[in-house]
Amino acid sequence: MLALAAQVVKWSALGEEAIVALIGGVGVVSAFGIMLVGLDNRARARRTGAATVTANAMVVGGALVCLAALVVGFIAMTHKS
Repeated sequence: MLALAAQVVKWSALGEEAIVALIGGVGVVSAFGIMLVGLDNRARARRTGAATVTANAMVVGGALVCLAALVVGFIAMTHKS
């Protein structure tokens, strides 16, 4: 059965897709988490009157990474080769 699959499946391409999906999934989830932590830190800093520069940077950076992933996904779906 494995011999038949070896003729049909390009294992190197499948492995590459799996690695890209893992990196993309972990990266987007991490960026979204950083954005949420930044939002929480910003709310806490506003309540206490502390500076919010770092929290704002976390929010903007996380949001930009998520938006970039969204744009790359749309481009990948519309440009079929």
